[in-house]
This record gives sequence, structure tokens and C-alpha cells, in this order.
Amino acid sequence: MLFKKLSCLALIACSGCSTSGPYFLDLDISFSPKERDMIYEVIEDWKEATDSPDGEIIIEDLIVAPELPEEFSTETWDSYSNFILNVDSTSPGAWDIRNNEQASYVGWTEYLPNKRMIILTDLVEERATTDDGVLDKKKFRSFFKKVIRHEMGHIVNLSHEEDSTIMAGVADWETPDCIDQKTLDEFCDESLCGPNAHATCD
Repeated sequence: MLFKKLSCLALIACSGCSTSGPYFLDLDISFSPKERDMIYEVIEDWKEATDSPDGEIIIEDLIVAPELPEEFSTETWDSYSNFILNVDSTSPGAWDIRNNEQASYVGWTEYLPNKRMIILTDLVEERATTDDGVLDKKKFRSFFKKVIRHEMGHIVNLSHEEDSTIMAGVADWETPDCIDQKTLDEFCDESLCGPNAHATCD
């Protein structure tokens, strides 16, 4: 599976990108309660690992999210706040982006300059569905959290790293389901880490 980060340079100059936390986001209410709980769990994972406001992500509100623009452009999103958005992969706006990139992307983060995380939850479900059409709930939970954890890494200003880390550009079932030491080191090199910062991998 591929995770996507759209860099500031790809869309707009980054003069407004936030470089330190905490980061305040609104959460799309169309995520199910269990999915929202998993998002909160990942947020706590980042907070625990970094022991720092620079790694803190705060959900301000549950929102009815705006529709993904059919023709994606920065101007159509300028009035919206930072958010985590649940998007159906068949929506025209999602296809407009993915058709020009990789059809297997299941999540990406944008800087416009606000930070917006977009998750194609239906594709995450597809990855966790057996050949018989049965959703493996354990696999879904694992992969959904991997996607969120990776995209949260972009929210706290991390870029893609080597394949053995949560910030790998190409992820599979072997990708760490935790904040690994390499990823934490990259964060601490660029941002403030607290005295109790630690990787959350066993």
C-alpha cells in the first residue's frame, strides 16, 4: 500500500505551514465511533512517544466535513480549518487526485497551508477483506491505525523515511504498528522532545 504526502511545494509556498505543536484539528463525524476511538489512540501514542507539545495533536471539534472538491485546487479549500477527513474513494475529488498519482493510495496529508489529513476508509476496509468478502476486523484495526499513525507523522512535520519505519512511503502488514525509534529520532532532530520521550514499540 502507498501512503501519500503532498508537500507544500507541490501545492503552495509553505510560508504559512506550522512548524511546532500542538496541532489543532477538527475530526470528520462520518468516521464511525470505533474509528474515532482508534484515531484518539494514535494521537495518544504520538503524545506519549514525543513527550512534547511539538508532538501533540488536539481534536477541537467533530464536524460535518466539506465535500472534496471535484476539481482539486487550493482556492476551494482556503476557508476550511485543519481537519481529518473521511472520504469515499469513488468520490470525484478523490479520484481527481489519485488518478494523477497512485490508485492504491489510502491516505494523504496536505499543506495549504493548513494541515488536512484525508483517509479513504473504504480502501482500508478493502485491504482487510478476505477473498471471501469477509472483513477481518483485527486486520482492519491494525491497518487503519498504521495509516493514521503515518499521516499523523506528516501532521507533526515528518517526511517519508526508510521502509522499516512507520513513515515509509510504501507500507505493508510488516510496517510497525507503533512509533519506532528511527521515526522518533527524526522527530527529535527537528522538534522539541521531552525528557521521557521513547519509542512505543515493544
